[in-house]
Amino acid sequence: MRTVGAPGLPATRRGAASVALRTDRHPLIERPRLHALLDRAPAHRVVAIVAPTGWGKTALLRTWSQACGAPLVSLRGAPVDADRLERALAAAHASHPHAPAIAIDDVETLSGPGLASLRARIARRGTPLVVAGRTEPAIGLPRLRLHGDVLELRAGDLALTEVEAAELLDLLHVPLPAPDVERLVARTEGWAAAVRLAAASLAHAPDAGRFLEEFDGTDRAIADYLTDEVLATVDADTRAFLLSASVVDDVCAELAAALTGRDDGGEVLDRLELDRGAFACILGGTTLYVMAANWGPSGVSDGVVVTAPAPAGPA
Repeated sequence: MRTVGAPGLPATRRGAASVALRTDRHPLIERPRLHALLDRAPAHRVVAIVAPTGWGKTALLRTWSQACGAPLVSLRGAPVDADRLERALAAAHASHPHAPAIAIDDVETLSGPGLASLRARIARRGTPLVVAGRTEPAIGLPRLRLHGDVLELRAGDLALTEVEAAELLDLLHVPLPAPDVERLVARTEGWAAAVRLAAASLAHAPDAGRFLEEFDGTDRAIADYLTDEVLATVDADTRAFLLSASVVDDVCAELAAALTGRDDGGEVLDRLELDRGAFACILGGTTLYVMAANWGPSGVSDGVVVTAPAPAGPA
C-alpha cells in the first residue's frame, strides 16, 4: 500500500496513523437507503453498525465516506492502543475538520484502553462517530440508547434487497432475470458475501436455475469462506465445540450439550452470539442457533489506516 499525503494532512511514518489511497478489486454498489441513514449521524453521538462477517460493513463505510467527505479510520491486525487511536482520530479530524462524522471500521479489534479512549471521546460530544464491527463495542451503548444518542444498524438492515443484489450481479457481469435474483436473495437472506460467492460460481455454471436450486451453506466456496473468517479466528476449544455441534442445522442449548458432552453448551452459544454475531432465533420459547455451515455467517495488516476521501469533482 502506497502512503501518500492528503489535503491538509502529511504522509506519516511507519507505525503512526497513515493516510492511504485504498483500492478494491471488488466493485461496490452505492446504497442510497443506507447512506440516508448514515447521513443522520450529526443528529446522534454514535452510529453503530454491527453485523457478522461479509454483510458489507466496510463497503458501506467506504461508499458513504466517499460520498459525504467523511474520513474513514480502519483498524486492522494487532490491537490498537489508546495513543495510536487518538492519533488516528486526530489525523482524521485534521484532514476534514468540517466532516459530518468520522467513520471507524473494525472497531471489534479495540482492547480495553482503546475502548475507554473511545468512550471518553464520545462523552466529550465532539465530532459524531460512525463505528462498524462484527461485535457490539463496549462504548456505553445502553446509556446512549437511553438518551436517544445512538443509531444502530444490524445485519437485517445491511441485507441486500433484490434491487441491490441485481445491481451487484450486473457489476460482477453475472446478470440474472428477476425471478432468479429473488430466489438468490431468499436463499442467502441478503448476505452480501454469499451473493458474491454465488456470482463467482454462476459465471461458470451451465445451468443457472439448477445452480440456484442447489446453492446453500454446504457449497464449497461458502465452507472455505467460513473456515477462513470464522473457524480460523476462534480458540481451539471453541472450534471443537462448533465442529461437534455443526452436525445439525439448528441447535439449542440442550441439543448442544448432548452433541458436545458439555454442560455449558448454552453459555458457549450465548457467548458466540455476543462475540461472533452468530444467528439466533426464538421458536416456541426455545432459542435456536443456526449453525454457520447452514446460513449463519457466524487483509490483515499491522497498522491503522485513515482514508481521507478525495475532494468531490465537478457535478
